[in-house]
Amino acid sequence: MTQADSNFDTPAMRQYRVFKDQYPEYILMFRMGDFYEMFHEDAKIASRELGLALTSRSKGASAVPLAGIPYHALDSYLARLVKAGHRVAICEQVEDPKEAVGVVKRDVTRLITPGTLTDETLLDRNEGNYLAAIFAPGGATGEGGDGEKKDAKPQAGLAWVELSSGAFWTMLVPCEHLLDELVRIAPAEVLIAEGSAHDEQSYRASIRQCTNAAVTSRGAWAFDMHTAMQQLREHFHVHTLEGFGFDAYEPSLSAAGALIEYLRETQKTALAHIAQLRKFQRTSHMAIDGNTLRCLEVHRTLRSNQRAGSLLACIDQTCTGMGARLLERWVTFPLTNYSQIVARQDAIEELAEDPRRLHALRELLKSASQIDRIAANIALARVRPREVVALGQTLTMLPKLAAMLEGIASELVTELAPHLTGLDAPAQLIAGAIDPDCPNILREGGVIAAGYDLELDRLRSIGHDGQRWLAEYQAAEAQRIGVPNLKVGFNRVFGFYIELSHLTADKAPPDYIRKQTLKNAERYVTGPLKQYESEVLTAEERARALEADIFEKLRLALATHLAAFQAAAEALATLDVLGSLAQLARHRGYKRPKITQDNVLRIIGGRHPVLAEQLREQFVPNDVVMDAKDNRLLIITGPNMAGKSTYIRQVALLVLLAQTGSFIPADEAMIGLADRIFTRVGAADELTRGLSTFMLEMVETANILNNATSRSLVILDEVGRGTSTYDGLALAWAISEHLALRVKCRALFATHYHELTELESLLDGTKNLNVAVREWADEVIFLHKITTGGTDRSYGVHVARLAGVPREVIERAREILPQLQAHLAEGLDMPELAERARQAAAQLNLFADAPARIARELKGLDLNNLTPLEAMNTLKRLKSEL
Repeated sequence: MTQADSNFDTPAMRQYRVFKDQYPEYILMFRMGDFYEMFHEDAKIASRELGLALTSRSKGASAVPLAGIPYHALDSYLARLVKAGHRVAICEQVEDPKEAVGVVKRDVTRLITPGTLTDETLLDRNEGNYLAAIFAPGGATGEGGDGEKKDAKPQAGLAWVELSSGAFWTMLVPCEHLLDELVRIAPAEVLIAEGSAHDEQSYRASIRQCTNAAVTSRGAWAFDMHTAMQQLREHFHVHTLEGFGFDAYEPSLSAAGALIEYLRETQKTALAHIAQLRKFQRTSHMAIDGNTLRCLEVHRTLRSNQRAGSLLACIDQTCTGMGARLLERWVTFPLTNYSQIVARQDAIEELAEDPRRLHALRELLKSASQIDRIAANIALARVRPREVVALGQTLTMLPKLAAMLEGIASELVTELAPHLTGLDAPAQLIAGAIDPDCPNILREGGVIAAGYDLELDRLRSIGHDGQRWLAEYQAAEAQRIGVPNLKVGFNRVFGFYIELSHLTADKAPPDYIRKQTLKNAERYVTGPLKQYESEVLTAEERARALEADIFEKLRLALATHLAAFQAAAEALATLDVLGSLAQLARHRGYKRPKITQDNVLRIIGGRHPVLAEQLREQFVPNDVVMDAKDNRLLIITGPNMAGKSTYIRQVALLVLLAQTGSFIPADEAMIGLADRIFTRVGAADELTRGLSTFMLEMVETANILNNATSRSLVILDEVGRGTSTYDGLALAWAISEHLALRVKCRALFATHYHELTELESLLDGTKNLNVAVREWADEVIFLHKITTGGTDRSYGVHVARLAGVPREVIERAREILPQLQAHLAEGLDMPELAERARQAAAQLNLFADAPARIARELKGLDLNNLTPLEAMNTLKRLKSEL
């Protein structure tokens, strides 16, 4: 105990310290009346992060830093703390202060961490909020794999859960690809076992850097096989996990068990909505590493790291948050199963060809609430009144949506219809029980609909009709005892009373009990009046308590339908994504690609899905034709800014979209299934990892060469540029040979090494392409059109001029360029070139101040005494010097 604590040692502060000792890594929000208060370091953090005034209890050396927030503003402050990466413990008053003997009983009712958010105000509508756990037996960390043999790939266990919806998956993944899968999942928080890596601090940093997730260490016991299996069996109430597809133990179950244990600890409530454990088959989906997701700007742009401008932002036409999150999963995990892709295409095509039905479906979907998240809050006992109203309105709408699916041939769509029916009972229950105009906070009252509960109606009427009852009672008593001027009043000392003047006091009946004598009157109380007083003074409080009880019973009744709500949510999300992609195809003229098992790639009139939308008619479509025999490796040369990088990214994005099941921006396409997309496109120095640009480039290239198969799609941009010209050229040449002769995959290589165009005549399956340009009047016009053949010019000086490089630098570069070309072609000595550079620099220095000198001379001329001939000669000389 500190000196400050000892000087401020109240019962409440002693209670605070008990809870703070239990949760030292959390900011403890301690409920005191109408405020949540924070002390010591927690108060300083809250003051800094939330902009709160930092005060103190007591002064001087014994001062205890204090910051507080109103209890009704908790959600907005929580959002900011969690976004800043903090974990928060909520300590509530679990006893009515009026009934407390001594200090009010309190308890930590909830622990809030980045991966355990459920409140809609804390969540992004379009993005999932996942909690992940990883377990690598034997201490393998997945940090590299560079030194491992290719055939020795230890498996790590990965599990992730979305508490806000109940979705729960596991995956077995080679340790070397563990970080790649984490990047795909994009968790908000990752659990790791203590001692799971030789350098745990470095391991945690790697995870944070790749995923931007909070990393939480848990005791190794939580990942123990027996402990984890017991946790899972107890949670799912089963004796075996075979029903979930697990015939034997695997490391992913240790990760899953650790997740359940962590959720039980943090949520302190039942997790009934987490009812399924899905085994994610990694081989059924295209493999995409984190670098590829970043380079292709699938989730975020490279420049701003914002969703706006990304592939997902560009193609997202969904109407619901459930659909937006499912679309993200589809795009992040494209399929490799031919039948599943075609099933999605069939559904999209059928919806796109029926615009009236599509429009009607999407209009209904716009009114759908996020029932997956509402169902989770029902299970966690955190559901709010307006969420229940929104759920009821959505359930009422579902039969109309199901009716619209009648007559659709697509099996993928018809399989959804049964999940949209059979929910009339909970819909009617909600409609009858909840006032549609209710507040969102239960304790405010007015949540339960009038007519649903007679006692609640009576209690409300006492408050609403109190004055009428008093008036009627006063009139009845005046008539009963024959005193017309009888009055009913109220004071704080003894409540309601009847007042009779001294002249009529003798008419007071025996049931009148004298309470007060005044100068001119007597005051009495009666049994009915005291009973009314008791009711009216407590009616509002009792009504709210009864409402809370009714609402809890309603929640429990709704909780029996959790599985049906979740199935309906999944059906709505799937229908929303299919409708979104159908709308996308209609609105932008996307075409259905033909999916084939053959190792081909043929796209005619292909367009970059993002840039084509931004540039509209200015965007130039291009073709790509590749196959396993003649066009496996495409060498693309051409000027900077002409579109080489756009072209190769475009090809990768169109393949990714096609294997998502989407139509694509092209006139026609035939796409052979790819097992993986690899990219090596651009790089920035990653100093935090200790990697230079060139080292990072080589690490990524090594990953491609070691893991690509003949079914992969590889795109390379300027590989080798990070080192000397000859080293870079040699590496680029060798990499091209390896891809063409050993891997034999479909690969596109954009390069400035024009020497690589020689490969077309040397390697089978290699073809040259270039980006067309037109030269006119000392100008270069980029046509952005890909044509066959190579090019031997980069037009770099022209691009530099467009970028605003100073004119004198451009002119000097134009002088140097032919000399450099002569050096490479004819062996011009570099010392001679350097001497010419020094002479040019000297000339530049000589004339650097010429304008100023000429200005001074002009200023000093006596124009009145110059003859016309002298003036002309002087002007000619100055112009020549300038």
